Amino acid sequence: MTMPPPQATPTPHPVASIAPPVPAATSAGAAADQDLIDNEPALLAMLGDLKKLQAEFNLRNDFNMFDAVGMQRQEIRHSRFLAYLLDPRNPHGLGSEFLRAVLAQAVSTNRPPNVSALRVETANLDLSTVYCERDHFDVSVEIPSLKLLFVIENKIDALESQNQLNNYRDHALLRYKDFNFLGVFLTVNGYQGDDTAWSAMGYGTIIAALKRAREYSSLPPDTDMAIRHYISLVERNIVASQPLIDACKALYKQHRTAIDLVVTHGQQSALKEAFLRFADGKPIKTASVRSTTVYFFFNSWGYEGHPNAITGAWLLISTQN
Repeated sequence: MTMPPPQATPTPHPVASIAPPVPAATSAGAAADQDLIDNEPALLAMLGDLKKLQAEFNLRNDFNMFDAVGMQRQEIRHSRFLAYLLDPRNPHGLGSEFLRAVLAQAVSTNRPPNVSALRVETANLDLSTVYCERDHFDVSVEIPSLKLLFVIENKIDALESQNQLNNYRDHALLRYKDFNFLGVFLTVNGYQGDDTAWSAMGYGTIIAALKRAREYSSLPPDTDMAIRHYISLVERNIVASQPLIDACKALYKQHRTAIDLVVTHGQQSALKEAFLRFADGKPIKTASVRSTTVYFFFNSWGYEGHPNAITGAWLLISTQN
């Protein structure tokens, strides 16, 4: 007489328990195949538009130098690269255009004394000096022509500490008594910090300023490649551009049925991947491996070849309630 499988001990999610009979795994596969056949024209049309989207917004999984060094959301590395591009004295080919573009945006929302948008556009910024991680400032720029200290406090995943911006501003005013102060609180989405004397700016604005500077400059090929890689990195990992968001919305609206089908049959399950790695090389009989449930038994339980191998009890692992 074949003994039934042992009862699993109840545990918090994921839960293991003896499950009722399940249909053969082939039925789910057959349904998926029929879905693909029925929706083949819609899927082909969607693939064509996806290729256009990838090409227009550089979304293909191509080599990216910043991905290669793990820079995706590392604040200090973003600060250093931005500081390098902001410095007119560095040999990147942007001159002062990137600094001017970022300054113009900051002044438009928080104008210091005697620093107008017109002065920013006409001032000679070539003698500006840029520092990274000096006086606790992520990026600071001394601009003699405007008598201005321009400071950027950069936050990607970290939060603003209590009184941080206020303390930084007090320190700047004390150290740079002959300069006006203009602070930018740079975050993913541009939220306002506790000290409203700082201009709020999002990474989308930084990328727009960089695109503007790139358009107005004649760049050497290596600099142009680096900037393209950086823009791609930010738009993939920090904040998508509004044109990309609009394009995704339009694509989904046009191909909703096909995209929903891809999500249904193409999503990757952490439970499924973990179970397949666990079961590899083990004497396990699997009936169904889905995104949130797995039905299986060990061959040692004696179900293999038994008349009740399909109708009998199976061990269920589930991440569902």
